[in-house]
Amino acid sequence: IQIDKFNQMNWREEGGFYGVGTVEEPGQMWQLGWVGGGMSSYALMKLGGPLEWKRGIRTLEHIFHTQLESGLFIDECDSTGKADREGTSASEKWHLIRRSGDALYFLMKHFRLMQERNTKIPEEFLEGTRRLSDALVNMWKKYGQFGQFVNRETGEIVVGGSASGSLIPGALASAYQFFSENHYLEAAKESGEMFFRQFARKG
Repeated sequence: IQIDKFNQMNWREEGGFYGVGTVEEPGQMWQLGWVGGGMSSYALMKLGGPLEWKRGIRTLEHIFHTQLESGLFIDECDSTGKADREGTSASEKWHLIRRSGDALYFLMKHFRLMQERNTKIPEEFLEGTRRLSDALVNMWKKYGQFGQFVNRETGEIVVGGSASGSLIPGALASAYQFFSENHYLEAAKESGEMFFRQFARKG
């Protein structure tokens, strides 16, 4: 039922991705992570057939086409892939850091699935994922946290003190398993301890 629904109602041919909603409204076309952007494609590729595999790969291509110089991504876009929010106010450049954690964690799941299916992972995907991982490690080293909202173009934290990025330690640990980069594991351990100390232990 879900596979048929996603193919009939969520596929955006113009942009080449599985959207998160079924109507032509801002925020319904594409949102990275959060409500399924780059997450539902994993289930569709794993449980579906050749069509879902092809469209899942195209969804990953879309993700990396929205990657910025900072290593982060555009949070939301329309059916063509253009950012929904392109105004002049500072908050329109904000990136919800949870989305980066979701994206990295599920990119690693996609990659493991591609390895299991003996499918070559495009260099564009690998390079973009390294850039995202490095951006998160640099953020941790600079601030000792991941905040809640960051400037998507610079990686600067603009709203901090949040557990929004609590999946990032797991995502970085998964990136370490895949890339064998020790600094990913170090940041994963340190930030995981911080989240436990600052949030889980306090309840």
